[in-house]
Amino acid sequence: MKRILNAISTLIIVLFVSTSGMAQTILTIDNQQVSVNEFKRIYLRNNSDSVITQASLNEYIQLFINFKLKVMEAQEAGLDTTAAFKTELNGYRQQLAKSYLTDHKVTDALVKEAYERMGEEVNASHILIKLNKNANAVDTLIAWEKAIKISTRIAKGEDFDTVAKETSDDPQAKTQGGSLGWFSAFRMVYAFESAAYKLKKGEISKPVRTQFGYHIIRLNDKRKERGQVQAAHIMIIASKNADEGKIAVAKERINSVYAELVAGKPFKELAKLYSEDKYSAQKGGDLGWFSSGRYVPEFENAAFTLANNGDFSEPIQTPAGFHVIMRSGRKQLEPFDKMEEEIRQKLARDSRSTVSKDALLNKLKAAYNYALIDTSKYLLEKLDDSVFSGKWNAQVAAAIKQPICKFAGSTKTHYDFAQYLQNNGRAFKKMLFDILLETAYDGFVNESILEYEESRLEEKYDDFKFLMKEYHDGIILFELTDKLIWSKAVQDSTGLENFHKKSAGNYMHPKRIRAVIFSTSTDNDKKSLIKLLSKQKRKSFNPEEITKKINENKKNSVSVIYNQKFEKTDNTMIDLIFDEKLAIENKIAVVSDSKNVIYVTEIIPPQPKELNTIRGVVISDYQDYLEKEWIKQLRKKYKTKVDKDILYSLVGTK
Repeated sequence: MKRILNAISTLIIVLFVSTSGMAQTILTIDNQQVSVNEFKRIYLRNNSDSVITQASLNEYIQLFINFKLKVMEAQEAGLDTTAAFKTELNGYRQQLAKSYLTDHKVTDALVKEAYERMGEEVNASHILIKLNKNANAVDTLIAWEKAIKISTRIAKGEDFDTVAKETSDDPQAKTQGGSLGWFSAFRMVYAFESAAYKLKKGEISKPVRTQFGYHIIRLNDKRKERGQVQAAHIMIIASKNADEGKIAVAKERINSVYAELVAGKPFKELAKLYSEDKYSAQKGGDLGWFSSGRYVPEFENAAFTLANNGDFSEPIQTPAGFHVIMRSGRKQLEPFDKMEEEIRQKLARDSRSTVSKDALLNKLKAAYNYALIDTSKYLLEKLDDSVFSGKWNAQVAAAIKQPICKFAGSTKTHYDFAQYLQNNGRAFKKMLFDILLETAYDGFVNESILEYEESRLEEKYDDFKFLMKEYHDGIILFELTDKLIWSKAVQDSTGLENFHKKSAGNYMHPKRIRAVIFSTSTDNDKKSLIKLLSKQKRKSFNPEEITKKINENKKNSVSVIYNQKFEKTDNTMIDLIFDEKLAIENKIAVVSDSKNVIYVTEIIPPQPKELNTIRGVVISDYQDYLEKEWIKQLRKKYKTKVDKDILYSLVGTK
């Protein structure tokens, strides 16, 4: 999918809009008409900060025509009729539709609510009565009655922690009395989070339903958020349930590590050597950024108490063992405008996203006049246990055409409901069939209404229609352009070579000088070098042998600095030769006030660069050439006409 999205930004000039039947026609390509409204919106999409001028219109209409011609050619080739195209386009549609199948006002409110909650942390305890999210009515009633009995015990004065240890289905309640510690937004499922934030300190909630069951929540405390801390630790494992000897040994080891830290040894090195948290040890003990609720209170309190980056704690003990903690960073909650997009992304993955969808469903049900027609259990005798494993076949109920509900002028039948059960039955735990029908019905209705709404998105939302048009054109244009331009330029070696030969003048080396630059230690060495070089013959020239002769009785008194081809600006000394400020006599150029001697072996006139040295550049130019030739062919194939009066009527508008 990323492949096409990236290509669209190159291929598609702009976002498309629908053509109004009443709008004036600004462009005609064969029998296809383009409205002035379409062109104007497209133009402004890409030139939003500028006033429209006649010159910019003349330039842009040509780009627009080229784009339209390419799309028409791709459609004529049938690229939008293949199964692969339809699958890819449908994938884009499903992704795009998600943002239209929520209530945006509700979503905006949830984003703001989440940000406000991120500024405050709550400490809560709970008692859990487990219940499957698709539990039948009987099991739900049993769980509810159990929750009410527990609530009544607490209301009559029994200690919450004690009751939690006795009754909660949360395994940690046996040791922690139901305590969940400190947390903020997005740390718990939304229903639980909301219930906790609405409580006052010391208040206990009525039973709250979540996907895990019923919860009875007590709010222990509230405080301003502590932000996030980045920390590293060195850990010596020692469970609190270990015998005293093991705990004593672990304590002695952490104290020894602490002493080395105090003595100045680097924290990261000691973490890699001694920490028994193997995952973080290999990263120098780094645990990354975290906020309240990630680790046990003893650990978090020590980390958040550290005043400065680089500070480390004295050894502390947690249920897992002993730790020394070092602070690496600290940051508070950022302003809303900087956090908004991140919160929206979290919300889309969080359980609260269902709130927006439920709000939309309620609106759609009202707008489409949803009504239940017949609650008769026509499907009862057709069901068997295979429905819970996804193996049940709805065809056994194909004859049951009685209506079950209606909305938007259409009717859904019991057979439609049977098909929903075939596709979704495995999501339900085994239960009585009449209870299954009651439990699954809401899901069937919601799915049916959302499917209908999704089918109307192009009709209801111009932006959706324009984006789908963009994806449609982008996919087919990518395929055709890749075939005729991009891949062809890479794979057509003969065509590439011919193009390089014809345009060789565009890929020229400038005048170059092949030379060896020597460095000498003394004036005598310099004189000896010049003498040897003056006797050299071009074919027998060997700079290594020359330096070897001079250096026979000395230590590196002469050396070769460069031995290569030079272009102008490559080397300041060679530039003196290019600028004719340094004379060459017998191939030798002596740099005054310097120990350097230049021996020029060749002055190379301008010449074409070889293809293998500039292949990437030539391929890019060949692609441009192929595209220009393609556009020429398209301009000949299709007849285009621009209404200049209508085009220029846009001058000066915004």
